[in-house]
Order: sequence, then structure tokens, then C-alpha cells
Amino acid sequence: MSYDTTASVLWGMLFLSLVLTPVGLVTRQWWVMSIAAFLSLVFGLAAILSVGIFVIAFVASLQTVAAVALFRDTGKSSMRQSR
Repeated sequence: MSYDTTASVLWGMLFLSLVLTPVGLVTRQWWVMSIAAFLSLVFGLAAILSVGIFVIAFVASLQTVAAVALFRDTGKSSMRQSR
């Protein structure tokens, strides 16, 4: 793969992650947030020597926290409905 192709795929992953974040928050789906966090993490690891550390520190970590919070909230709401 050429450098341009690799860069396009990686930047596309970050862009898709940023698009999926509001979708996951609005629809309150933890698995969408998990996918967004995974895509950000992959981008951050690939670009660790430049902007990757900031992406991991801010974007991926906040998306992971949101995914865990949505997962916990989903479990509580499904327990409430079953009672």
C-alpha cells in the first residue's frame, strides 16, 4: 500500500469515528460508541509519533468512557423494564 492510501484509510477512520460519536450519543447505543472508540484508538496507535497521543488521550478515552456509561445505563434500563 502506498503512503497516500494508508494515510487516507487512517484519516477516514478518525473521521468516521467522529461521525459515529454523536450518532451513538443521540441513539444511546453503546456498541456504536465502542466502534467509534476502537477506530480512534487504531488511528491514535498508528499516528502515535505525531497527533496520535492526543487522539488517544482525548478522543478515544472520552469515547470509551461514554460507551461504558451507555452500556451501564442500558443494563439498568433493561432491568427496570423486566420488573
